[in-house]
Amino acid sequence: MKSYLILLLVLLSINIYGQSIKYPSWIKGIWFNKYESNTKKFIFWKFENDSIFYSHGQLSFIKSKSTCLNKKYSNYIFLSKADTNLFHFVLIKGYDTIKYSFKLSNIHDKKLLKMTFESKVTHKKITSESCNLWLVR
Repeated sequence: MKSYLILLLVLLSINIYGQSIKYPSWIKGIWFNKYESNTKKFIFWKFENDSIFYSHGQLSFIKSKSTCLNKKYSNYIFLSKADTNLFHFVLIKGYDTIKYSFKLSNIHDKKLLKMTFESKVTHKKITSESCNLWLVR
């Protein structure tokens, strides 16, 4: 939490829509949790040019079915922090905060991305979930 507050103080508050999203070059491409057996729980993330897309379900990464975070959260403030193997971003609007973290690992010469996100936030507890994502292309 402290690191996000520092990030808020350091970065300018700008609207995500029309903003060029900066993310590290190692995350560019399409990522997928390929070992999930329930196809309804398939997750795809696509980092392309200056946009971030999200999709879920079997063969769901068709442009018409994917969600562009730039558009969905156009009235949110987008803050990010990146280094050689970590990428964090936060979307903020009033008291609504959405946080994602991606950590790059190399497993047997294949790229593995560990995604962590907050699934439930209450006044007493923050519940986080995570899954592994593999580079598709």
